Amino acid sequence: PLRLARAAMSLSKTMESTQMTSLHLPNVSKESSLSVRPKTAGTELSTFSTASTPGRRAFDRVRQRSARAAAQLKKERHERLNRQLLKGKNGEEPRIATEVEVEQIAVKLHDRMAHIIPDPTARGWYKMFIHLDDDCSGKISYWELEDMVRNELKMTTREFSEEQLHAIWRALDEDESGLITCGEFGSFMRRGLQAQKKEEEWKAKHDKAVRRRADHLREEKRRWLEAKHALEDAEYERKRGLASKSHDESWGFVPHSARTPWRSPRAIMFSNSRPASRA
Repeated sequence: PLRLARAAMSLSKTMESTQMTSLHLPNVSKESSLSVRPKTAGTELSTFSTASTPGRRAFDRVRQRSARAAAQLKKERHERLNRQLLKGKNGEEPRIATEVEVEQIAVKLHDRMAHIIPDPTARGWYKMFIHLDDDCSGKISYWELEDMVRNELKMTTREFSEEQLHAIWRALDEDESGLITCGEFGSFMRRGLQAQKKEEEWKAKHDKAVRRRADHLREEKRRWLEAKHALEDAEYERKRGLASKSHDESWGFVPHSARTPWRSPRAIMFSNSRPASRA
């Protein structure tokens, strides 16, 4: 009897649970309850789209709020990365700095760095990059580059205009990511070092040629002065000998030499033009 009572109680509980399930799902038939259909994302979205009006309105509000937040974040990111530099004014193509201009600007930055930091061991492009990278991301933005040029190197717009700075940034940011990596910055600064070395080599060659030319001119001047002094000494000795001879002759120390009487050029001319006498 006890076993029969327990079996009757379990059977009644099973029947109650079945009735509760049928109450929660009134539109489900027996066939549908027996067959299990897989759920997909499309069926869930279509089921949600046919939801009640308040739920639909809440969903639309959340989606609009998310779209506005995403647009605001995108705008802030573009402003932070200064993406407007990649677009020209009035639909024109933005100017990109040439290779020559990039080398000139790099040399100018190195010269300015050497002027501000005289110690060569305390300066360098990598140390400058680490100093600029405040967030330690390994990349610098346009604002950090502008801060380096204006505040660290103290270059005015007269020395380095805004238009040149924009053109240099476009040339360095080849992938148009709005950021410059350490490799891109190092490649840019090494161009300045190479150009500076070439310029120093050219200056050394030029100075050597100038010194060689100066030595040659100095040697020519020395030879010319030696010849001039030799002529002056010879003229001085000649005049001295004549003066000594005249002095000795006038005081009778030596006999007078036979001198040709002086004749004027006119007399010489007439004597030469006179015809020879007849025998």
